[in-house]
Amino acid sequence: MDVRPIVKDASEITSEWLTHALRSSILKDSEAVTTSNWTPIGEGQGYSSSIYRINVEYSQENDLPRTFVLKLPVPHGKTREAILDVGSYYKEARFYREIAPEIKLEIPKIYYVATDESDDCFNILMEDLGDIERPSFLEEIGIDDCKTAIRDIADFHAKWWNHSILESGWLQPVAVNLD
Repeated sequence: MDVRPIVKDASEITSEWLTHALRSSILKDSEAVTTSNWTPIGEGQGYSSSIYRINVEYSQENDLPRTFVLKLPVPHGKTREAILDVGSYYKEARFYREIAPEIKLEIPKIYYVATDESDDCFNILMEDLGDIERPSFLEEIGIDDCKTAIRDIADFHAKWWNHSILESGWLQPVAVNLD
């Protein structure tokens, strides 16, 4: 079990928790998060996590990000049950902790990852990419974007082809009963 402090729902997102989380990655011991507020993002869009945009202010002037995204498990329901059945929360957390630092794809910077398997909870505090241009699922993308995606996917597969980490139990497929 992870011993890092973990928030179980948005009501537990505090400046103190954010200070602790960010000190594990980018915040100096002499600095602190002094104020924070959050808003849910992506509600009702079929996401398997509860996702929040967090705005922060710091005790000292610095060049650190002023917004972050935090992923938490959905609180209840069939989505949560299905995700827990296949271990997706823990797999995603382990991906960001163990594999993401080794890949060369453009993914959000990760500032904090914690899990609590005894309570089926996880936290992933990441870079807020809310202002980047994303293609619409309803519109075609250009040939240059397609070439970039294919090249990146090929590079990713080449790096991990027959890699020993792929034998890890947490990366093995899970049989799911759909009844």
